Amino acid sequence: MSQNQLINIYVTCNNEQQAAQIASGVVSQGLAACGNIIGGVRSIYRWEGEVQDDTEVVIIFKTRAGIAVKCMKKIEELHPYENPCIEVWPVAKAIDAFEEWIITETGGQLDE
Repeated sequence: MSQNQLINIYVTCNNEQQAAQIASGVVSQGLAACGNIIGGVRSIYRWEGEVQDDTEVVIIFKTRAGIAVKCMKKIEELHPYENPCIEVWPVAKAIDAFEEWIITETGGQLDE
């Protein structure tokens, strides 16, 4: 995977305020071009042997592979969960202008 390969980083949070704080911290440091906050997610999961049923908020960060590890570490640093969901999903294709925007905003170099 190239340094400029687009990726999305999927993160779940307790609430919109928490999500906004994490997204602001990541985007302000140039580790993602954008963080989309999606509310109203119902999560049913096992935690410490018990089935949980909670409302969460999702953040989808738009970034690139070359800084994925730094971005994930920053999210983990800002996140209050003991074991946060932080997953990297590759992006198969985006329109050229959007791809260039993400690369530029995250300090990557455009191919000439």
